[in-house]
Amino acid sequence: MAETSMPKPAPKKRIDFFDNLKGVLIILVVIGHFLLPVHNDNAVITPIYYLIYVFHMPLFVFISGFFAASIFKNGRLRSNKIFSMLLMAALFQLSIMALKWDWSFDSFLNFNSAPWYLVSLACWNLLVPLFLTLKPKPAIIGAFALALLAGCCDGLTTYLSLVRTVGFLPFFLMGMYCTKEQLSAIKESSWLKWVALVAVAFMVWYCIFGTCTADLWQTGYYNSGYTGSNLVGMAARTVMFAIAVLMSLALLFVMPSKHTFLCYLGERTLQIYILHRIIRQVFSIFGFFKLPVLLDPVWGPIILIALSLAVVAVCSIDVIRKPFDAIMGIKWNTIIKPAA
Repeated sequence: MAETSMPKPAPKKRIDFFDNLKGVLIILVVIGHFLLPVHNDNAVITPIYYLIYVFHMPLFVFISGFFAASIFKNGRLRSNKIFSMLLMAALFQLSIMALKWDWSFDSFLNFNSAPWYLVSLACWNLLVPLFLTLKPKPAIIGAFALALLAGCCDGLTTYLSLVRTVGFLPFFLMGMYCTKEQLSAIKESSWLKWVALVAVAFMVWYCIFGTCTADLWQTGYYNSGYTGSNLVGMAARTVMFAIAVLMSLALLFVMPSKHTFLCYLGERTLQIYILHRIIRQVFSIFGFFKLPVLLDPVWGPIILIALSLAVVAVCSIDVIRKPFDAIMGIKWNTIIKPAA
């Protein structure tokens, strides 16, 4: 009798819609980071930069929240992923510190750059058991109020990404509490096309007149406390929340649900997210962002966006994926059980 073997478990089926969405967002992340060093010195780049930043990370956080509930099942928090996130964040932070030749412990704890997302994501996932005990609407409203109040507190800093963890929390909870049925209903809603038209009109207006809102944007963004009046800061942050929702809904409307080349990028967002930031640091060390041509209103955006797309392509090479999958697949053999 021929030997029989146990069938291998089927691989988890990926959802093309989300991979397409993540593919677009990771492109925007890279472009935003490559525009950042010159965004205040080029009148064309400035509105593009702020337009990207007003919604791309909120939507990324929403997606993370959408898939977060699976980390807590049958009364157990699957901590392997959380520990791997923290390890990845530490390695990421150390890589940037090495390129800057800054080895202080203070710098290691100060997550004021791209590694912040992995730390915040680990914190949000760690709190999923608590979030699941709350009712969605009060939890989201409470998180929104907390995010507004966080800007008033000088004690919230970039250490361990605390300020961003609180600031972006509402988007994580909106994603976590959103069901597949609700998201499908939103995607298929007839009113969503009007939202998309409003978003397009806003983008056109912002690219023409948005530069004058730079100070307001910096006042209300989620990476620090308010720079001026607390009331102005809370108003600015509220407006930014509204714009983030508007732009996110518009992107949901136009996003294809079938498999496209964006899915390839969407499956590799982690490696692109980490490697592109290291590459940008190398470019900075060699003085690339001080080139006068980058201040040109035509050639500056063209060069930086083209370079960003090239970096995305390089960082998405499949062979690079293996070490990242290896770290995220570590079995820490530790299960954190919430207190009874």
